[in-house]
Amino acid sequence: VHLTGGFVRRFDTFWGCMRKLVESGALGDPVVWRSVSAGHQNTVWMRDADKGGGPLMDGGVHNYDFALQMFGPAESVQASSVRFDSTSVGADTTSAIITFAAGHQLVMNWSWGVPPGVSSSGVNDIIGPTGALPIRSAVPDKSPKGFDPKRHSALIISTKGGAPRIRTYRPQNMFLQQFKHVCRHFARDTQPLVTAADAIKALEVAVAVLKSGRSKRTIRL
Repeated sequence: VHLTGGFVRRFDTFWGCMRKLVESGALGDPVVWRSVSAGHQNTVWMRDADKGGGPLMDGGVHNYDFALQMFGPAESVQASSVRFDSTSVGADTTSAIITFAAGHQLVMNWSWGVPPGVSSSGVNDIIGPTGALPIRSAVPDKSPKGFDPKRHSALIISTKGGAPRIRTYRPQNMFLQQFKHVCRHFARDTQPLVTAADAIKALEVAVAVLKSGRSKRTIRL
């Protein structure tokens, strides 16, 4: 039996473009991926530590998987958790630092416990010794040759010295791309890109975040 997992970012040109920029060394070494987000999650079981696991398991597992692809094995987790919403079972708000063996870090502060309708600013970028990369699509002020805003988008790095680095890509539907990929492999009786081992590695990080958040201790992986 072939098994795969729904890590759709692996099939997205936006996330693939971001990964190539980081792996090119344009930001220097090491880098820190900062991810800050807050909102309200209406689905109570997703805010249940014994069911959905809360934001840094149910949602954060996608960050862990992608960080593992870019940075390699995780080494340690430090986290602290609190509960904002009285209907949450366990923590609904967590801060975590995941350190990788290569020296890079993923820093996350996610909450699903703020009141409905409350707006909050967020952060999603990667910083390093030689630059910063906002993780958002952009249209360059000076478009590269062949750039068509109807078909292309771009990620832009602010670099040391002020000269931006621009990487263009064609947006795609990552869910559709993974669906096609999985159907092709299952039809041929072959293993898709994402394996069960990949899913377990991401889940191990998520479990360590929950444990560290409760105990306020560093968890070694």
